[in-house]
Amino acid sequence: MGRVKPGRRGKLFVVFLMGAVQAGSSSLCAPVSENETALSPSYQFTADSWTMEEGLPANAVLALAPARDGYLWVGGLNGLVRFDGVRFVHFHTWDGLTSLQIGHLLEDRAGRLWIGTEDAGVIMREGGVFHAFGRTNGLGGERVRALAEDAEGRIWVAHEAGVARWDGGRFVDMALPQPKNWVAGCTSVICESNSVWAVRNDWVLLERRDGRWRSGPQLPPKSGFRFEQIFRTRDGALWSQLSPFGLARLTAKQWRIFGAESGLPKSYINCVLDQGESGLLCGTFEQGLFLFRDERASPAGMNEPPEMDGVLSLQRDNLGNLWVGTRSKGLLRLRNARVQVVPGSERARIARMAFDTRGRLWISSGQELWFEQQGRLVTVAPPAAAQKFPVIMLKPCAAGGVWLSVAGSGLWQYDPDRNDRPVHKYKTEEGDSEPLVLANDRASGLWFATVSGTVGHLTEEGTNIFRPFERAARKRIGGLTACPSGGVWVQVEGTGFLRLDEQGQVQEQIGAREGLAVNAIRCWLDDGEGGVWIGTPMGLLWWRNSRLLVFDSRHGLPGEAISNLVEDRSGHLWCAANNRLFRLTKRELADFAASKTQVVHPLVIGRSDGLKPNPFASGFYSPAIRGPNGRLFVPRIHDVVSFDPAEFEQPAPAPRVIIEEALADGRQLELPNSMDTPLRIQPRTGEFLLRYTALQCAAPETLRFRYRLEGLDEPWTEAVDQRAASFRRLPPGTYHFRVTASASGGAWAEPGASLAFIILPAWYQTPWFRVLAELVVVGGAAGFYWRRISRLEAQRTAQQNFSRRLIQSQEQERKRIAGELHDSLGQNLLVIKNRADIALKASTSSAPEQFNEISRVAAQALAEVREISQNLRPYQLDRLGFTRAVSGLIKQVSASSALKIAAEIAPLDRVFPPEAEINLYRIVQEGLNNILKHSGATEARITLQQDGARVRLVIQDNGRGFDFPAATQNPARASGMGLDGIAERVRILGGKLDLQSRPGSGTQMKIELPLRAGPTPDT
Repeated sequence: MGRVKPGRRGKLFVVFLMGAVQAGSSSLCAPVSENETALSPSYQFTADSWTMEEGLPANAVLALAPARDGYLWVGGLNGLVRFDGVRFVHFHTWDGLTSLQIGHLLEDRAGRLWIGTEDAGVIMREGGVFHAFGRTNGLGGERVRALAEDAEGRIWVAHEAGVARWDGGRFVDMALPQPKNWVAGCTSVICESNSVWAVRNDWVLLERRDGRWRSGPQLPPKSGFRFEQIFRTRDGALWSQLSPFGLARLTAKQWRIFGAESGLPKSYINCVLDQGESGLLCGTFEQGLFLFRDERASPAGMNEPPEMDGVLSLQRDNLGNLWVGTRSKGLLRLRNARVQVVPGSERARIARMAFDTRGRLWISSGQELWFEQQGRLVTVAPPAAAQKFPVIMLKPCAAGGVWLSVAGSGLWQYDPDRNDRPVHKYKTEEGDSEPLVLANDRASGLWFATVSGTVGHLTEEGTNIFRPFERAARKRIGGLTACPSGGVWVQVEGTGFLRLDEQGQVQEQIGAREGLAVNAIRCWLDDGEGGVWIGTPMGLLWWRNSRLLVFDSRHGLPGEAISNLVEDRSGHLWCAANNRLFRLTKRELADFAASKTQVVHPLVIGRSDGLKPNPFASGFYSPAIRGPNGRLFVPRIHDVVSFDPAEFEQPAPAPRVIIEEALADGRQLELPNSMDTPLRIQPRTGEFLLRYTALQCAAPETLRFRYRLEGLDEPWTEAVDQRAASFRRLPPGTYHFRVTASASGGAWAEPGASLAFIILPAWYQTPWFRVLAELVVVGGAAGFYWRRISRLEAQRTAQQNFSRRLIQSQEQERKRIAGELHDSLGQNLLVIKNRADIALKASTSSAPEQFNEISRVAAQALAEVREISQNLRPYQLDRLGFTRAVSGLIKQVSASSALKIAAEIAPLDRVFPPEAEINLYRIVQEGLNNILKHSGATEARITLQQDGARVRLVIQDNGRGFDFPAATQNPARASGMGLDGIAERVRILGGKLDLQSRPGSGTQMKIELPLRAGPTPDT
């Protein structure tokens, strides 16, 4: 058998098993002679592996159990895991497991998982809960060696002390016959419709029938072999794995042993998988997989030499996947490869291929040429006098054989049934070393062209050579593709495509004006309807009805760098892009062209189908082809892959989608048993995470998911290959989560999986709290409004009172000034007038006396004028400055009264603006007036100091004091004491007033003013 390269990780088993897929009419393999290669069927499987790097607990896999719901249970010496094809979910002792040493797994017909451990008896998982059974539950031993289910659904357990049967509540010891001086343990047990077979510790085979154990047919005593695990095959035969190696089959109550003479290795067979007519697949402890069929064994799988590995467990799931548990290479999945590498094609790197009219495969590497003949691949000898035969392009010839484009020599024809060597048909111009480009027309002719611009059409009637058509200088012809109408598309470098009719006349052009990136063409293919498909690094282009359509990742393409194109029998388009291969259907392409849809859903071929990552070759000179039987051949850089498109016609079944876990802020929640019961999530949950998966899928890596959260986001969210949805800070409410999946571009699973859940509100998110909060807000706003209105009203009243008192004060001041002018200054002026009249009329002797009186009265009037002006504005502020003016005021008051005044006046000149100085001066003046008029004090103290950024004024006396609250409530009294004026001046200066007084305790007035005090903005 051949050999397949390893899977994803490390060196895997190289498995070639049943199910040959023949490449074309046959397949290629290793060389037989110098010019021949033998043809033989190619048996290929694709292998994928998972090890500890991907989450497996250990690389030694002891037990496997495919579940009905699509999961795979995996057991080993490091625990139990559940696998969905992508993610491993671990189960631990805190989940209910009493042991992590798992040796055997069995799912019964009721869907319960039975777990046989190496040191803790049996564990059953039912409804997501683990139940442990040991000696206290009737199980006689702790080390389980085998599990089996009988026709009535009862579980049988072989252990180191015997056999026990589960009867629904506990285990019952089935009492094996006791040998002398021997513990009657059991190594194997199987159940049939009316009997049970077991192998005792002393390698004796026993059969239980009608409630009794009887000795069964034994191996020949001198054979050197012993019974190990026994099993029954589909054809009803009883078999046994033997120790130290080999198999045995019971025929007519006699055991026939198959050992080394039958091709089986001398290695213990750990497990056997019945393949029906395909034979038995045997997993050996040291030498990998063997296929035993027709009483002969051959290696079915092996590691790449010199490494060898063992197989510990084998299972096949309901989708045909073969699961292999190995000793050190982890878990393997083997599948029939629908995409195969053509054997021997690595010799023809970047291969040119063709099938002739007789169905023979032709292949060229650019240096050599081969064709298939009578089961062998024959090397074509170069023409006479030629050492090499660099065939650059092959096309089938209607008359038989192929057309060959050879670099430097033109067009050749070769049919091995008629000629010994290729026949020269058209010679290129002298010195032209470039090969011809070729294209078969729709009849039986051939289009060809030289890179310099000459186009020819070869038919049965002859060869027509057309003159070079107009094109830019040095723009070479890159390729040809025939049109259904009979003409040909010509690809010109740097220009695009020209369509010529059968007379060589240009009928249509696709270039930069039409939106074509003329320097980025990798491949092309006519669409059979007069248009052409064009592959570029930026996506797929379709020239259709004089319109250029573009397909790229925005429209669903999994790859944009299109390298090769080929059409299958159904008209579907297959695209090779980098190392990916995908199919576009005719229906979706037509819908896109008619603007019925903006997205296509390609079928992607992946690893599960046998396509390993390798870059595809450009179709410029190595176009993909379709064989006579419909198989497609697509060249890559290092080899050629082949597949039958019909195997992909049946859409992949929609997978079963389930929601596995729900986590709120990292805490796992118990999912409800019924979809009608919503999951309740506590208030103030930060992150809500849902894990989902899809089961019963043959190729999990091709799964695509989408989900939506009804109640928040109605459109579907494309999750691609992500298997979790996270939502943060969801508001309280009821939601419905839906998730669906699609496999290999197939239909979406409907209805998918769903989960209803409720985010409970916090106490402050409840309706009653919102109503109460609204009432509080409304009440607060109303209270604030009322308080604001009341404050404004009080301020307006105070302002009105102050304005009234200010007007009254102004009127009183005017009255006082008027009285002073009338009573003093007016009287003095009248006296001066009268004295002057008397002096004029008096005798000369009395005139001096009258003028002396006039001088005295005038001086008195002048003093009164100065006093009045002093009261209006102290001139000392302007002449002497603020500090000396205040000091002078204090000295004047002290000198004119019996009041003793102690003063501490700091230099404060130019500290305040002029308008602030007069206000501060008046405050001091009014304070002294209050002491003189109302306090009856004998002593007073005035302090005016600067303290940092503030000025502090303190006026205190030892007078009789007064009731300050009563004075503030009596506007007439407050006005009489000048308190309103002082307070208003302090407010204008932006300061603070603190007045303290009690009857009999004197009065103290403290005022703090900010530096650079001035009028406030509202003054």
